[in-house]
Amino acid sequence: MIDLNFFIIPTTTAKGEEIEITNDWTIEVIVNGDTKFTKKLGAREGCNPKLKPGMMHRLPDLPSLTLSSEWDISKWMTYIPRNVYLSEISIPGSWESLNPNFQGTNPSIEDQYKYGCRAFHINCCYQQSTNILGIDDGGPSTERYLNPNNVYMTSSTNPTFASALKSIAGCVSDEEYMVVLCTLRLKAGIPKGHNWMEDIATACSTLEEVYDAGDLTPNTTVGDVLGHVIVIVNCEGEPTELVPEGSSKCVFVNDPLKLSYEDFPADGAYNDKFLYNEDRTSTGVNFLSTQGQVNVLDTSKPYVTMFRGFAPRLSKSFSGTITDYSGGIKWPDYYDVNTGSREKNIQTLLDVSMNSFGGKDYAHDKWYYFGIGGYIKATAEQKPDPEDYRTVATTLNTWFNSRVVNMSPTPTAPQTKLFPVGIVLMNFASVDTYSGSAVNGKTTTVNILKLNNRYHKAFDPSKPAFPVKPKVDESKIEENKTSSRAAADGWD
Repeated sequence: MIDLNFFIIPTTTAKGEEIEITNDWTIEVIVNGDTKFTKKLGAREGCNPKLKPGMMHRLPDLPSLTLSSEWDISKWMTYIPRNVYLSEISIPGSWESLNPNFQGTNPSIEDQYKYGCRAFHINCCYQQSTNILGIDDGGPSTERYLNPNNVYMTSSTNPTFASALKSIAGCVSDEEYMVVLCTLRLKAGIPKGHNWMEDIATACSTLEEVYDAGDLTPNTTVGDVLGHVIVIVNCEGEPTELVPEGSSKCVFVNDPLKLSYEDFPADGAYNDKFLYNEDRTSTGVNFLSTQGQVNVLDTSKPYVTMFRGFAPRLSKSFSGTITDYSGGIKWPDYYDVNTGSREKNIQTLLDVSMNSFGGKDYAHDKWYYFGIGGYIKATAEQKPDPEDYRTVATTLNTWFNSRVVNMSPTPTAPQTKLFPVGIVLMNFASVDTYSGSAVNGKTTTVNILKLNNRYHKAFDPSKPAFPVKPKVDESKIEENKTSSRAAADGWD
């Protein structure tokens, strides 16, 4: 919607006559610098068509430009004003972005980028033969359990962290930014003399596109980070204790994949941790998140955990809903969080975002992250248990999409609140169907990114919404050029 107000100083014609608004007056709209639409004007009936000082002259409503094809979702971020705070942006993305188990056969950053993803997840694991920091790209054939807590990738051909980050950074345009979340694979082994966060820092230092997160504050805007990738490293512990000394362009957060009973004593909990700079000082940005994958078993409260909907590895056959199982527990290291519990945690955090964005003058110090990807166990008896990625996608993608769509005001609910959902990482983010299952990834991705157009975002008034661009050379514009993308009813 565009509301145009023209302020004109009235004068007279060469003959001394008052100037009259007629169909000799036109308005021109130039699209993408090369397509021009022209609309003849003329005052609305009942309004004085002659320009008078101090009078308002109503023109006829201008016809709409109806796009004949779907909105180009690959460019969604280029339309966001440059002075909007980062806390305002909803960014869809992929969980384990280069793992075919989570993103489908032969996943590529380019394809995910094309379908709107601007947030990516790299799950790190060292290569056994090279001691190079690589990526867990799925499948037991590429892993070797030297002992249960010492896992390496046995193939030296799986992607390295450096190559994956370079691939992501190579996609970012000068008018956009991206986010990369880095985690260390559960039970990953670390070669002697290595620190995985230092190896990430080294890879980041070679890429100009990686944003120096030492400059990150709650008031950082889109324009401040254009053309860059913000790299977030999940320490799985307090950054003040774990972040190594030395230079790094990353930010660090303690956002455990292993959920303790103390942190999640009941459904509806979420993590609330600060993002830290390389010097172990806080950026002032709170990282509110929920990405539950596994729960650390508290042997003193096993049934509380089960009652909440966590499915343990059981020592004997069991089917049905686990609510009060009194059998023995086998391999009691972790519990996998079922989708029902995760929905409750996610909904709680959605409510926090909704309430935080209820007013105009709120702090911009909260980033929201919803990790709706992951897996659940297909059986309880086999070891290792088969991992079910599609069920998570068909359940959580669909459920999250319904929450996003239902934010939009309707004739029956015109006051529905609109608010950002921050970073959202999901399984099968760029497809709606995988192996015959409706995973609804692309649909959810599109609806998440469309949130960015549906509400008035808080911005820094001291910065321009869009930098001034060079004036279009009208001599290079073909007069009344026909557009292939618009049916311009009423336009010449």
